[in-house]
Amino acid sequence: MIPDFVDINGGKVAIEMFGTYWHSGGREHMSVEERERRFASLGWKLIIIWDYELKNPEEVVRKIRQCLGS
Repeated sequence: MIPDFVDINGGKVAIEMFGTYWHSGGREHMSVEERERRFASLGWKLIIIWDYELKNPEEVVRKIRQCLGS
């Protein structure tokens, strides 16, 4: 359970980049919900960004801001 990005300034926010190929349908990966629960149990907020979401950078920024409550 190693995130792709973390807030090193004490915010306890982690970001994971998920690719549709690796993280969907039939692969033996932890579910999104399970990852969120595990990070939350350690006091971290997890933001997951899917590869297809990168086609709309403004939406990715909105998603991050929404998750951070700003």
